[in-house]
Parts: sequence; structure tokens; C-alpha cells
Amino acid sequence: MIFLLGCERGWLRKIVDPNYNGCTDKSACNYNELSYVDDGSCIIPEGCNNWCPGDISNVLELDCSGICGGSTIIDECGVCGGNGIPSGACDCEGNIYDECCICGGNGIPSSACDCEGSTQDDDLDGICDWNDGDNYNIVLIGQQVWMSENLKSKQYKNGDKIGKKYSCTESSIDKYYLYNNNGDLFHTYGNLYNWYTVNDSRGLCPEGFHIPTNEDWEKLIDYLGGKGVAGGKIKEAGTEHWKSPNTGATNESSFTALPGGFFMQSNNSYKDIGYLAYFWTSTIISDSKASNWIVGYNLEVVQESETYKTNGLSVRCIKDD
Repeated sequence: MIFLLGCERGWLRKIVDPNYNGCTDKSACNYNELSYVDDGSCIIPEGCNNWCPGDISNVLELDCSGICGGSTIIDECGVCGGNGIPSGACDCEGNIYDECCICGGNGIPSSACDCEGSTQDDDLDGICDWNDGDNYNIVLIGQQVWMSENLKSKQYKNGDKIGKKYSCTESSIDKYYLYNNNGDLFHTYGNLYNWYTVNDSRGLCPEGFHIPTNEDWEKLIDYLGGKGVAGGKIKEAGTEHWKSPNTGATNESSFTALPGGFFMQSNNSYKDIGYLAYFWTSTIISDSKASNWIVGYNLEVVQESETYKTNGLSVRCIKDD
């Protein structure tokens, strides 16, 4: 007869007992009360209903109110079961957008004439001079009255801000750009606008003016002697703003075209300031392009061209008939 010591009996059971190794965690789905050694096979129940594989129900979670499988959620203001931002408000505190589209803001700063805090309002009519048709220099050329400086407006003539489609929360594709975001260039060269801004029904030009059509430009060019020489007659003379040699520039028309360059939307870059002036027309070429006119530093011609509507070009307004 053979007698086994305790440790030897445990060794023998480990060999012959299939339950010796298993899950020993009583909270597990596959707890085995006969197991002595945990083998890492425990399956932990899921959800607030302690779901285990094979259960008929699905895994349930606590909602924000502590109900297992409940549907109450936290709103955008962080309130469990709340209603979110109040109707007509722009934040959880109930603030509204001011006229500058700032949530909870105070509107146009005191003594300013626009949301940027500008104060240049020489005629004291409450409209910044660059948004006001009364404050642009104009010139009579033939039977047409043109602005003799580039448009600087930051809003439509009804007061809406460019880039906000009728509301502060609905953005749009109408945009304007300041060359290299350099504020020192604004008063000389004005803004660069994409064509969607130019064509917006709210009107980019001040009251009494409109964006010239291709036909308007053709009348101007014909009056000045044609494309071959009109470029020189509309360019500002000298090299204060134009690069040398500023070929043929006499500005005898007093149109005073300036080389504001353009903004290329496809690679988000500014080009050609000092070298070329690009002016939009309202005339559509295709779904993606519109007509524009170009004058350059080294030519006295003026060229008709076309470019993508998303690019930013200078604008000259013409007086309504």
C-alpha cells in the first residue's frame, strides 16, 4: 500500500481534476466554485444589468439620471435632461448675438462706426466712410461716373456683414481679404473680394452705385481709345505704388488704377501687389469663373480676362444711370 503526502495529493488532483484551474472570481459570468487556481479566463459582466454572453437581453448602461437602460441625456449645456440653449439665444446663459455677431456682445463700440472699432466717419452719419458712397472720390469719364479708388467696404449696403448669410450662425462663401492681412495697405488698395461677394443680392457697392458689367468696362476702354492704350490712361502715374517702369502710365482719365494684386484661394496666397491690378465685373463666364480686367506695370494695354470666382480681386463701383 502506497501513502501520498498532502502536497503530493494536491499535485495528483491538479493532474486529474479538470476544474482545478478556472475562474475564481465570484462576480464573473463564468465563475467556477470548484476551481482552486484562477487561470485568467474570467469574463466580467457588462453594463448596469451585468450582461453575460448568452443572456437574452442587450447590454444596458446607466443614463445621466442613474436609471439602468434609461434614455435621459446631458444636453449641450451640461444639464441632465435639460433643453439645451434657449430658443433665440446663442449660449446656455441666454445671451443673444449683437449686431457684430458676438454672442453676448455690446454691439458697435461707442464712438465707432463699425464692429472693428473704426472711427473714420467724416460726415458723421454713423456709417464708416469706406461703407458710405458719399465718401469715395469719383470721376466722370465719358458718360460714366466711376469711383476713382478701390472699394474698401466691409459690409453690404443693407448693413449685413460680409461672410454672414443673413444670420450670425449661417456662414457662407462670400468673403473679402486684406492683402497679406496687412492693415497698412487697406487705405491705399482697399479690400480684395471674391466674386460671390461681388454678386450678392444685398449689394456690395454703396447706395447709388453697382458692380460694373463687362459692357461697362468695354464702354470705358473704347472711350479711352481701345485696349492697346487705355491701360496707361487709367493707371496712376509714377512708381509710388506701381513697380518700374509703369509703362505708358499717364492717368489722364483720373481713374487712378492701383496695383492691388489678388488673392488666390486654391493655395491661400496673395500675389502681384505692385505689379498688376485686377478688377471684377459682374459678368459670369461659367459656373466657376467670372470676367475681370487687368492692367500691368510693364504694359499700357488693358486686358480682358477670367478667373475663378473664389479668388479675391479689387472692385471699382460705377454710378447707376
